Amino acid sequence: MIMCGIFGIINIDKRPVDQTELYAGIKLLDHRGPDGHGQYIDRHLGLSACRLKIMDQDDLANQPFTWNQYVLLFNGCIYNYAEVRAELIQQGYSFDTTSDTEVVIKAYDYWGKSCLSKFNGMWAIVIYDSFNKDIFLSRDRYGIKPLYYYQSVSQFAFASEIKAFTALTSWEAIANHKTISAYLAYGMQDYSAETMFENVKQLPAGSYASINTRDHRLDIHSYYQIGDGATREDLNEQDAINQFQYLFHDSIKLRHGTAYDLGYCLSGGLDSSSILCESLSDSADFGKSISVIYNQPEIDESRYVKEVIHQYPTDHYQISPSLKNLIQKLPSLIWTQDEPFSSASVYAQHELYGKAQDLSLKVMLDGQGADEILGGYDIFYLSQIKHAMRQNPLKLISTISHLFGQYNNSYANAWKRYKQYRTKKKQVGHAWLKMQVDIPIRAQEKSIRDTSQYLMSEMGLPVLLHYADRNSMAHSIESRLPFLDYRLVEFCLNLKDSMKINRGIRKWILRESMKEKLPHLIYERKNKLGFETPQKQWMKDHEAALNQLKIEAVNDLTEIVNRKATLSMSNPEITWRLISLSIWKNRFGVKDL
Repeated sequence: MIMCGIFGIINIDKRPVDQTELYAGIKLLDHRGPDGHGQYIDRHLGLSACRLKIMDQDDLANQPFTWNQYVLLFNGCIYNYAEVRAELIQQGYSFDTTSDTEVVIKAYDYWGKSCLSKFNGMWAIVIYDSFNKDIFLSRDRYGIKPLYYYQSVSQFAFASEIKAFTALTSWEAIANHKTISAYLAYGMQDYSAETMFENVKQLPAGSYASINTRDHRLDIHSYYQIGDGATREDLNEQDAINQFQYLFHDSIKLRHGTAYDLGYCLSGGLDSSSILCESLSDSADFGKSISVIYNQPEIDESRYVKEVIHQYPTDHYQISPSLKNLIQKLPSLIWTQDEPFSSASVYAQHELYGKAQDLSLKVMLDGQGADEILGGYDIFYLSQIKHAMRQNPLKLISTISHLFGQYNNSYANAWKRYKQYRTKKKQVGHAWLKMQVDIPIRAQEKSIRDTSQYLMSEMGLPVLLHYADRNSMAHSIESRLPFLDYRLVEFCLNLKDSMKINRGIRKWILRESMKEKLPHLIYERKNKLGFETPQKQWMKDHEAALNQLKIEAVNDLTEIVNRKATLSMSNPEITWRLISLSIWKNRFGVKDL
């Protein structure tokens, strides 16, 4: 199982690949793979990789990995590789390593692109067929691992991170006004294949692509659709709980793999607590856990964390990142992320992985995906409200009170939140922006399942995975996500809505499945926090310093914002985006902003 950085070049103008240029690109991804580098050059095509050794320490698995006419670059983990390997052995294949890298290349040889359906894991794959001069690229079902591509008149390139393209002789950083306007107006990111660079795109999740190196045509195809399959109306509650328990346990077991230093991101919420409790409920090795804790009542989760580590006494560490350090680190953090970001929580997560690196951890288990597949956000209630309006408008008030009342919110607050959401949907432009904002805000979905598909594919999960990949890999750490085992995702999405939100209780099936293992305080917990920082308080306490940064950012962005209107606004979220965008512009030398 290997984490690594991928970088490849095709010189469209048929120039031989410059080995120095190829090396410069992969060196920019050194953090993704500090344990070794490799190159493969075939005239005007060059492939390079850097490797982070996790379980398989064998140098025979170094990349680029060659076998027969194939050359492989692989970033990720195939958790069920032993099972796929055994199947290939039955078909007559032999293996020289114990790596999943070798399994991937031979699975492709035997099944072709259909091998992707065999894999349970996360991946970005590049396979060059030196006989046919074709390149095959693929990304895992949910886009946990990144893969970008860039094209100019003279070069086509692909990489794990955008910053690698800055090593190219043809590189130009050109602003994509469509995605930038969506970011400034709504905080939207990673909602499509486009990036904030006009000439850089990402291969969509659940897709593969082919490139013929003779004519350089890129053909992209989808091999996986989120939410395929019929709703499981036949399952009663107990059968559903039993199946969830099996899938959740097996997902975590696969992501543990063999013995090595492994840590847990522990927020004190239901998701991360469930992963830790399920992992350690029958284990004598309690490992290490890390939490981000702030001494601010509305976001302080320390009492929940204490309950978990009291019952499962891990070697526990807490950090409390500060705004002062964030301001100092912002340029390097934006370089890490490749694009500006919308929240200080990105910084907090970055510092958590930094602590993990200090503790010599190489793998962390994290809880991304649970809210999206199990109805964990407020937006899922809105699906039910809309359904109630269609079915019986007279019961709307009682429906809202029942749903939001379970989470200690008054009816007035619930109705206010609903109205805010409806108002936001109708916004089509912003006077303070000189650019047109033309991003479709989708209508509220009809069901919890529809909303899950939307959040997983367009609005929500993709950007969270972006942040997590960059933050973990910046510290040479592999982040594994048990809730995004495709078997568990498909099972949960196809459950009846009542199995996810039951009598107003969110993530019902997870709670019931973990009832005997979770501390009672966690099981009963109703309030939902994201990966929160005291961002609003920080911005209030350091108002003068941040206003100065805002003025500098606005002066830097007068091509796209109305200076007077923007400076007169008092919106902390937009202030943050402006500062972040300005730093990104200057860090990458972005033109047309």
